[in-house]
Amino acid sequence: MPGTHVNMSPKNAHNFDDTIELLAQSMTAEDEDVADALQDEALDVISSVAGSLDQDVGAPANSIQIPKPVLLHNLLFPKTSSYRLEEVAGKLAIVPIRRDESYGPINDEDHDKKNAEVGSETQINSSLPSYLPQQVEVVDRLAYGGGIVCLAQVDGYKMFCKARQDGLRDYSLKREIDCLHKISQAFRGSKVPIPKLLGYVRHPRSGAILGLLREWIPSKYNLRDLELAGFPDFPKEIRQKAGRQIKEAVEMLHRVGVIWGDAKPSNVVIDLNNDAWLVDFGGGWSESWVDENLQNTVEGDQQGVMRILEFLGVDTSPSPYDMCRLPV
Repeated sequence: MPGTHVNMSPKNAHNFDDTIELLAQSMTAEDEDVADALQDEALDVISSVAGSLDQDVGAPANSIQIPKPVLLHNLLFPKTSSYRLEEVAGKLAIVPIRRDESYGPINDEDHDKKNAEVGSETQINSSLPSYLPQQVEVVDRLAYGGGIVCLAQVDGYKMFCKARQDGLRDYSLKREIDCLHKISQAFRGSKVPIPKLLGYVRHPRSGAILGLLREWIPSKYNLRDLELAGFPDFPKEIRQKAGRQIKEAVEMLHRVGVIWGDAKPSNVVIDLNNDAWLVDFGGGWSESWVDENLQNTVEGDQQGVMRILEFLGVDTSPSPYDMCRLPV
């Protein structure tokens, strides 16, 4: 159900033996497809019972519902209600229970304090604004799982947002904020093909950093999208330019001690002027692009760039014109 998490309590489990048996079988099934099918069957029963909870009983039957803006706060901290499944008159029913009676993490003050403690280790730019999740409107969700990645609107401007409920306790988010901060400090006043860090998302109670806001790069695709489509309207001379821009950008990063990390085509955005931008500084590695033992190293970046250039089918060795422009 949108905006609602339903947590089950184990109490009175004997009243819904069939459903529990399906879930138990799914946990012991050796075949993943069989396990998924058993879980789906059990969840179908639970969802049918829980469906009535999602109805807006307060709205008149003939009223026109005006969609409300989706706020980042609602995605990071969805309304959580806890229930127990029981058998009533031969049918399954949902009974409200206290939050502490159910399974699942509780986002309490101790959790907030841990986030704040981790955040104290991260360098931030105090001149950049901070926003509460309630102030960030989600325009388009770009990825699912592992936090919220979206196109957002803040103060009337479109920005890229990446945020998590556990904030900087997540290594990749912490790394990306650190890298973008270091890049902004190293290239003040210089134009680099890396989106600028524009602000932070903070917890409404503790003030801990939950996410970042960076420059949004209007684009039609990333390099992986282009390749899957057969590089339409992306002739070799433009690929040559993109390859050179990628190589030069990574070399610039290395000169100031920043490692791109997960170098691969899907982390290169091609803007509306066919210029290449490097995105995603969360680190890591991806099979076929960077070897695991080289992740988050200069050598790993170099390997990834070489494979991206091969993927583009271009040669980025300096031309005679470029050689004339090289500093001496």
